[in-house]
Amino acid sequence: MVDRKLIFDAIDNEREYQDRRVKIAYPDRKPDSEQLVHEWASHMSYYYYRVMEDLELNDNAGALENILKIAALAVRTMEIHGIPTRNYDKYPEITAIPVNDECTCDKDNECCHKCFKSDG
Repeated sequence: MVDRKLIFDAIDNEREYQDRRVKIAYPDRKPDSEQLVHEWASHMSYYYYRVMEDLELNDNAGALENILKIAALAVRTMEIHGIPTRNYDKYPEITAIPVNDECTCDKDNECCHKCFKSDG
């Protein structure tokens, strides 16, 4: 598995790239801040269909590249329109907060409960 920090770094790099690219490729496009949520969803939908096309061709690398684009677009959407409020208290066993990156959990998805603490 890939370390989550590397994934977030990749999303952040993609966000920066998208900002630079839009300014160069689409200088007359309306500002991001004026785009509504459904417009961002439309952008993400376009790349979702490209993911599906890549998968039909067994092109996992291409699919993952487009998934990265979707993730960065989702981040941009929330930068502009906010982060949704979620109720994480419904399943307290799922909402544990990791204390550290080290875990002694076994490979059968049984948690050792040493690497997590509850926030409630």
